[in-house]
Amino acid sequence: MRQDNAQNSHDATVQTLTVHSIWHVDADASYDVTVGPWHWRRLVAIRTLAGEGELTFSHDVTVTAAAKSLVLTSGTGLRRYRCLGPRWHFWWLELDVPVPVALPVQQALAIPAVAAEKRLLRLAFAALRQDQPARASVAAAASQLLVHLWQAQWDGTQHASHQQTLVDRVIELMHRHLGAKGRLTVGDMAAAARLSVPHFHRIFHALTGQAPKPFYDGLRLDRARQLLSQRQLNVSETAATLGFSSPFHFSRAYKKRFGVTPSHVIHPPGI
Repeated sequence: MRQDNAQNSHDATVQTLTVHSIWHVDADASYDVTVGPWHWRRLVAIRTLAGEGELTFSHDVTVTAAAKSLVLTSGTGLRRYRCLGPRWHFWWLELDVPVPVALPVQQALAIPAVAAEKRLLRLAFAALRQDQPARASVAAAASQLLVHLWQAQWDGTQHASHQQTLVDRVIELMHRHLGAKGRLTVGDMAAAARLSVPHFHRIFHALTGQAPKPFYDGLRLDRARQLLSQRQLNVSETAATLGFSSPFHFSRAYKKRFGVTPSHVIHPPGI
């Protein structure tokens, strides 16, 4: 004889969910949709299987939907969605949920794919295409199970967005060009990210909290402090090495950042 039992300290209950529409899209680089004013507040779930897409929300907030990511949003907040690169393969679900979903919205959530998810997506899609009340209930039940599965699978991490990857690349470039000979302009940085200067400036500020030039100058000043502390270069030589226009401008910028002059580092009081 064999007898198995399953119990949980929490009651296993679900609330009723309504699924309005499901789209299965395998888009190419030409896919670019601008959204008009939507007045409904349905929950939109975008589950990316392969490739990469970009979602633009109100106030120019952009999110990159990478492979194995999930993005949730209210329909009223979405302004544009498009394919990044040669392909964007994704599922799109429009839902009404009676209680708030325990997942953040307008963020790319890293959720590993499992076999059950693929079966549920296809079951919900196939059932919703059949104009029968009983099959519509199957679609709703499968969609509700999907939402619960995503909540259970999410471990709190987010996908690094396409914009974050670009900004990280530019910051690495800044570190390689701290000297006078290789000093970068904001135009150089934008070109490295393959963005226009205004777009790059907006993305960089959104992700770092600083404009590109002050951020870069901060790195140069941090390097200056290292050089001065080694006492191998004087103030003028340090300013020239890091590409400052004059020792005066260098000293002023240094004091503004660190509260002391460069000379104070080389010749501390009492030494």
